Amino acid sequence: MFAIRLQRSIVINNYALRCQKSMKNYLLLNQYVALYSLLVRILQIIAVFLLLSSCKLLVSDRMFRKGDFQQFVSEKDELEDYSIQPGDVIRLQLYTQDGFPILDALRGPGGNEVNGANRVQVGQLVSFLVTQDGYVDLPIFGETYVQGMKDQELEQFLEQRAEELFVNPFAIVSVLGRRCLVFKGGSAAVVPLETRPTTLLEIIARNGGLQQFDRADKIYIIRGDLMDPLLYEVDLSQMSNIADGGMIVQSNDIIYIHRRPGVLRRASAELSSITTLLLSSSSLITTVLLLRR
Repeated sequence: MFAIRLQRSIVINNYALRCQKSMKNYLLLNQYVALYSLLVRILQIIAVFLLLSSCKLLVSDRMFRKGDFQQFVSEKDELEDYSIQPGDVIRLQLYTQDGFPILDALRGPGGNEVNGANRVQVGQLVSFLVTQDGYVDLPIFGETYVQGMKDQELEQFLEQRAEELFVNPFAIVSVLGRRCLVFKGGSAAVVPLETRPTTLLEIIARNGGLQQFDRADKIYIIRGDLMDPLLYEVDLSQMSNIADGGMIVQSNDIIYIHRRPGVLRRASAELSSITTLLLSSSSLITTVLLLRR
């Protein structure tokens, strides 16, 4: 009888010890879970802090955030053509009244130019380089000062000069090498200004239009001397502002199209690796504790 009671007592004690050990493991597991919850909460606080006060860390590739922007320039100022400057390349086409190309007749055998100093062959047409002192060496007309002239002014000037030799001549002047810079969506492009005038909408269309994260309401145009530039902000998100899309783009303009920063997406990417590590650690700790039971 005594042996039976002793055996029961031993069984009860062993059961109590196992219960006590299980309780310790349970309390330890709760401590790890509480620690994991605390770490998750800390990460949440860090994420909110990044979103509200340090967004620039996640959008460090954004350019031209600040500046004193000008109002949209007047139509009169915008409709002015570009003036010719040293270093420009001028393409000249001169015709008689019946459409005979005068300059083609001046070509030597095989299409070679006579007296071809400061001349550039562009395809089948001949172009002429404006020197640093503002002169260009043109056939028939010789050294001609063109700096500061608009394209149409030079056309009228050459037509008046050519009337001394031809009946009702007409000239077509094109200035090559004019371009603008377009920055958008982490990419950049040099867009030639092939036609005159070229509007902002045309430049955007040539550069592929606006993509998913590009902001139509925040387009910057930086113009003039970079030491003291003129800054314009254009909003094309509203139909009422469609006239702003007709803004004439000038040579060497910088067009910057903002994009949505995607802070939530970037913050999630930055924190995903840390969260994965914590989840893996928690799973490992839980497995070890369960095996020790």
